[in-house]
Amino acid sequence: MNKFFNIFLTVNGLGLNIFDGSMKKICCLLLLVAAGFTSVSQNNKIKNLDLFQFTSLIQQPASQTTVINFWATWCKPCMEELHLFTELKKTHPEVHIVLVNLDFEKFVRQSLYPMLNDLKDCEVVRIHGLKDDEWIPIVDADWDGAIPVTIIKKGESKNFIQGKIENLDSLKKLIL
Repeated sequence: MNKFFNIFLTVNGLGLNIFDGSMKKICCLLLLVAAGFTSVSQNNKIKNLDLFQFTSLIQQPASQTTVINFWATWCKPCMEELHLFTELKKTHPEVHIVLVNLDFEKFVRQSLYPMLNDLKDCEVVRIHGLKDDEWIPIVDADWDGAIPVTIIKKGESKNFIQGKIENLDSLKKLIL
């Protein structure tokens, strides 16, 4: 640790004589914390959608088959089916998969961020600045907001699936 710190200070042109042992520890701790925040932000591939972007995603005709899944990490059936979408993407890369995360904002960092590597082949989005009663009717006028829900769009058609999709074959039948 001291060797690294001495090299760091030398590279940055700082004199070691101004740092005592405790200051070295504090500076090292700050460097580690900064590195941690950098890696979190680099792994953060979450796109926040405003009302216009969300409405376009749901209502615009799809130029390619698009699967939109509404889920949260606290929802057991959501988590049980989530791997189906990543598996589908591996076997059918032409399908656009959008995972709309509905976790509470205060839990996103601890619940969603650790999962992003597993979801890297899918587009992970969140609805930004909208209340439930503003965006739920855009998805489906009769939907009560219970998740999981999946929408499959092909051109002008839109298929609304309430509840958990049980297996990959069931999902493939819905989209192919």
